[in-house]
Amino acid sequence: MIRTAKFPAIRLFLIPKVQKGAPDRNVNASWKVCTPQTVPSFSAVLYYFGLKLQTDLKVPMGLIASSWGGSRIEPWTVHANSNAGGGMYNGMIAPIVPFAIKGAIWYQGESNVGNGLGYHDLKKNLVEGWRRVWKQELPFYYVQIAPWSGYGGGQLPALWEGQTKSLTIPDTGMAVITDLVDNVGDIHPRMKLEVGRRLALWALARTYGKKKVVFSGPLYKSMEVDGGRIRLHFAHTAGKLGSRDGKPLSEFQIAGSDGQFYPAKALIDKETVVVSAAEVQSPTQVRFGWHKLANPNLINKAMLPASPFKTDNWSGGTAEEHVSSAPGSSSSGKTTSGK
Repeated sequence: MIRTAKFPAIRLFLIPKVQKGAPDRNVNASWKVCTPQTVPSFSAVLYYFGLKLQTDLKVPMGLIASSWGGSRIEPWTVHANSNAGGGMYNGMIAPIVPFAIKGAIWYQGESNVGNGLGYHDLKKNLVEGWRRVWKQELPFYYVQIAPWSGYGGGQLPALWEGQTKSLTIPDTGMAVITDLVDNVGDIHPRMKLEVGRRLALWALARTYGKKKVVFSGPLYKSMEVDGGRIRLHFAHTAGKLGSRDGKPLSEFQIAGSDGQFYPAKALIDKETVVVSAAEVQSPTQVRFGWHKLANPNLINKAMLPASPFKTDNWSGGTAEEHVSSAPGSSSSGKTTSGK
């Protein structure tokens, strides 16, 4: 793909890694035409995101990459009631405020995995801070981090719940990538093209008003007990649920009031999934993909994967009622940060 990256309608702006104790006003970077020579040092996810938008919208696209591998979310955050913030915000975001951008994408969370559900509060502070200094409701689309064998205990599912809850922040969207992991021993999935494409689907539908674009995989909505089974309802089915590999649905577990989970049989019934297990006669709760090595195969009609969830004390939200459309328009810059 690098050899064919000749797109004069796409401009790249790569911000160097630097931290500052106070908001800086300048950055040592310049706009460059997208070529095989300028792409290799750029963010792959942001490049593929921008390429999808430019190809579909047929308008010039400016992409601003501001990222630091392995960083936590806090250094990118603006302090409350201030234009000052963490070192990475001060050195790598503040210099481009108030440059006219259309929105932001965000791929980060691995270093905050210990925050669990509390990651939602950190994300909310980040988004609200950036919107405050830009003085606009920036669309903010992010990646739900991938499975990895190196996480401890239930850290990853708890963070997933926090990331899903962040969909309750207006004008946000989440790309699920549990199906893109070819090696659970590698914390960084290699299929960056598909990650960028899934983020772009949110932008096309919600920022640019493309009504026919399916932009999200299934998100847990509600459940009901039906005798010895539990029926699960989802948002964003696109009219049909399916199995990514044609095999029986995987990664479902079911439990009764004792909290003992068993592998479950899961069957698609139109736009719902019916879950049961012989060991559980009176079920009360279900888990789906709820562990660090998850590789579930539930998808919607657009082949987008379902996000992991639990039904008991679920705080993740569904995005169905919380994400509002922003008016469509021509392009401007895109910025991404974190990792």
